[in-house]
Amino acid sequence: MLERWTGRERMSAGGTVSGVPRPADFRELPSVFGAVRRLGGQPVPPADSPYVRVLRAQASGDALDVAFDEMWCHVRPDGASHPVQGWKIHVSATTEAAAEVLDRSAEVLLRNRCVFKFASSPDRLALLNSAHYPRQGAAKFITCYPRDDEHFRLLAEELHEAAEGLPGPLILSDRAYRPGSPVHYRYGGFSPRRMLTNDAELVGALVVPGSGTEPVLVPDRREAWFAPPPWARDPLADPAAPSAAPTGPAPRVEVLLGGRFAAAEAIRHSSRGGVYLATDRENSTGVIVKQARRHVTGNSGKTAQTALRHEAAVLGELEALGHTPAKLALFEQDGDLFLAEEKIEGAALRRWVREHSGVVGAQTRREPGVPLPAARAILRQLADVVESVHQAGWVLRDLSPGNVMVRPDGTVALVDLEFAAPAGSDAQPGGTPGYAAPEQLDGAPAAAAADWYSVGALGFLLVIGTDPVFPADSPEPRPARDRMSPWLAAANSAGAAALTPLIMGLVDPDPQHRWTGGEIRAFLAAETPAARPATPGHWPDSTARRVLADGLAHLCATFDQQNTKHGPWPRTCTTGFVDPANVQHGAAGVLAVLTTALRQQPDQGLRDTVQTASHWLRDYVATESRRLPGLHFGRSGTAWAMHDAAGALGDRQLADAAVALAKQVPTDWENPDVAHGAAGAGIAQLRFWQATGDPEFRDRAQSCAEGLAARVVRTGDGIRWPIPAAFASRLAGLTHLGFAHGTAGIACFLLSAGLICDRDDWVSLAADAGRSLVAAAVGADATAALWPSSADDDSDPMEHWCSGSTGVATFLLRLWEATGIQEFFDFADRAATAAYRRRWHASPVQCHGLAGNGEFLLDLGDATGDLRYRQWAEELASTGYLRHALVEGKVLIPDETSVGFGTQYGVGMAGYLGFLLRLRYSLPRQWMVTTPAPRRHRDGGAAPAELSSEFA
Repeated sequence: MLERWTGRERMSAGGTVSGVPRPADFRELPSVFGAVRRLGGQPVPPADSPYVRVLRAQASGDALDVAFDEMWCHVRPDGASHPVQGWKIHVSATTEAAAEVLDRSAEVLLRNRCVFKFASSPDRLALLNSAHYPRQGAAKFITCYPRDDEHFRLLAEELHEAAEGLPGPLILSDRAYRPGSPVHYRYGGFSPRRMLTNDAELVGALVVPGSGTEPVLVPDRREAWFAPPPWARDPLADPAAPSAAPTGPAPRVEVLLGGRFAAAEAIRHSSRGGVYLATDRENSTGVIVKQARRHVTGNSGKTAQTALRHEAAVLGELEALGHTPAKLALFEQDGDLFLAEEKIEGAALRRWVREHSGVVGAQTRREPGVPLPAARAILRQLADVVESVHQAGWVLRDLSPGNVMVRPDGTVALVDLEFAAPAGSDAQPGGTPGYAAPEQLDGAPAAAAADWYSVGALGFLLVIGTDPVFPADSPEPRPARDRMSPWLAAANSAGAAALTPLIMGLVDPDPQHRWTGGEIRAFLAAETPAARPATPGHWPDSTARRVLADGLAHLCATFDQQNTKHGPWPRTCTTGFVDPANVQHGAAGVLAVLTTALRQQPDQGLRDTVQTASHWLRDYVATESRRLPGLHFGRSGTAWAMHDAAGALGDRQLADAAVALAKQVPTDWENPDVAHGAAGAGIAQLRFWQATGDPEFRDRAQSCAEGLAARVVRTGDGIRWPIPAAFASRLAGLTHLGFAHGTAGIACFLLSAGLICDRDDWVSLAADAGRSLVAAAVGADATAALWPSSADDDSDPMEHWCSGSTGVATFLLRLWEATGIQEFFDFADRAATAAYRRRWHASPVQCHGLAGNGEFLLDLGDATGDLRYRQWAEELASTGYLRHALVEGKVLIPDETSVGFGTQYGVGMAGYLGFLLRLRYSLPRQWMVTTPAPRRHRDGGAAPAELSSEFA
């Protein structure tokens, strides 16, 4: 929205700034912009917000260009300009002081003809000042873009004088103009210049000064500390002083807090402040110290410091019960507030459940959740603990798996009591998603029934092993009890069968009908055995058809080629700015799924979307100056998707564009992996050789394989392809084992290349890699196998395609088919068992969820003819269906957040729909090449016989 104001259109600001809407709990939101929409229910239209009225009142006779986006009001005085980068100024403000801060600052900025922007309404500012806003962007109410350093110094001083004495949070990414001033500054980009990193992220970019006619771009580092680039001299520093190196995070040293508590390790950081593990010097015991910065809003809607004082008071009130940490000290230091409390030994209930339900470590359980006796013991204790809190006159209001600790002796304790309130008192709405009672989220007074609802939700976690968090139905929401019930029935486990009546009684939508502590104890004491439900049969075909039809219709309906910011399809909000044209997060992956659907079920709507989307991709990549090689994060997958679409459409020109793009993909790359690097490029080159018969693709694939074979590292632990530590990537230095980022995927390409190009040495190298992977497997028994993401770390083994069992086994299965070595199949079979057993806690997605694991199970079924694997794949599909929402009459499967509907292939619903298409139509696996039997081709490198494309 763009407006143009002139002096003749000035209007009164009128009245005072309205009260700030009570914020929701930000933990339930998949993105910070989701919080903008939720904060006030219906946010004030930006043009009518009190802050915009203040700006109108300040506007002089000069004209202004004013534009709004979802977060900001952008202001440009006539004739004002700024460079593409430089020293920018930020002014912070509390919501109470924001109107006055803006009033004073706008006068300075308009008089000095400076371009600026500000958070356009109170709910936007409340979000910026909240504890869960990303630290590197928090508290920046006003952003100013000076013309040059002289303009910067003038503005900084005048803004400081104008806002001096008005409250505002500290801006962590900046340097304060003066100690305690709300005026801060940092070096950064002014214009929306972006660069594509080696990890396929679109990040803000800076031009290195003096880099010549071909500008050298470097990332605009947005850290949670002051970090100017090396060439940027602070305009406020002494000119005679040498240029200082960028200031980084404080080194890990012991810091004395309150003169008593020696803190050396941060458990976590947020905009609110840190939580630190410390030692009490009075008795050498371990303690927890929580920090609350000034003027930051906490979870409960209060300021972080008010919330921390409240939590300290609650600890004092409940200490005698013996279920909470002892309060040791509440003190201020350097303007921040700190609470030191006893450290409860043990594990948070979430971690405890994962450990005891076979979700982490090398364990797998045949049934979901924790063993029934353990679940009963926890619920019995929770009944006693919660009832004792209620008898003391308090309601916990945030009884969640992160706030319940299980001590080493198995007893439970309560931590993080910020939300607790006296029974019957008014309280801010909020709580942990899935565990907060619906009436609590609606703002009902604090009541014991809300805590009993939370106990029921924890019971669901105990018997299923996953959170009872579901995407929102629209327009008519179903009660959470109705969303939990199908899970409990499908679990077919002793725990679910025995505890379903208790869970259903606790999560009753009517607070007056919920069970209480006495009923819980009576039920658990009876230990009445419950018959398990009948073993579920095949997933109903009618349900699968509806999910597929509704999902494909949603992909077609949400396509918007005018969205130039994130690409034509809605994305998972947590992924930030990413390449809008790749397979993982972009249009190529969604297009591939729609193309597959079009081939199986010709439909004009599908055809129109495939045609428009493929042409959007063609036009987008034509403007690029850089090509990344990876199959999922680079242009290899993009070219593949375009070529498949061209075949389905009969579009020769599109096919030619796809071929040209595939030939522009680098085949020599520092990262050797499939998802981002050279192995992914090699797979695509093999695919294009198969599809076109063009020998250039054979030569490029062989070149890629030669390069990877030459880079292998053989150690005592086996074969590795490390990513160079000096490579500019978040993956630098890693030696992953999985398919997307490591050994399994690289070796799978070499195996395919060896079989297709008749190179026994590459097949032999792949077999050596397979033996290394077998040696790296972990597992508690002989029936299930798991792999850690890397052989060099102690991370929990995973079952996923990208970095875990089903990815490793995707390669081992193909290696068994090529070599006949039974050990490779045995470990692939054990990986299938692990993925099947761990299905309950996985999201529906391809990259690290049910769809990717299900694809591998279908691979096993195709390779062996064993229907058991296909049945397991169907059960994974039906487990994903349990998470669905009903949105405007459509059944929609959520993305990796469990609450959003991002459409991407890797982390959204498109990948799940692609899995369903394969399941329904018995299709080959996407993004894999067909390989001949060993020694099938002995003709010196002739094109493969199977030319699958219409344009071969």
